[in-house]
Amino acid sequence: MVTLSISTHVQADKRDELWSTLQLVTDRTEGEVGCLDSRLAWDANDQNMIRMDQTWSDYARLHAYFRSDLFSALLGAVKLLGVSHAIRIDDGSEAEGREAVQRARSMDRL
Repeated sequence: MVTLSISTHVQADKRDELWSTLQLVTDRTEGEVGCLDSRLAWDANDQNMIRMDQTWSDYARLHAYFRSDLFSALLGAVKLLGVSHAIRIDDGSEAEGREAVQRARSMDRL
């Protein structure tokens, strides 16, 4: 199993909009092949921090998700409405998460 975690610090006036968008993504992601779980939560210590945690059956399914329209919508919403975000895979570093997403998404352009 592989765990994907995305933490987003959101603009205060965009909290509800981003939450609604991420909730739709979470609901749809749960139906994706290989997605075992997808959860969304507010950070208990910061009202403007949202965390999405997903569990995938394997790296191949996660990388396919990175190339999907659904993940593109997620990234677009996070970049548009968020102040900053971090992507981690299996509790790795932000840089490792960002690089994994970039590698998987660049495979479509080959």
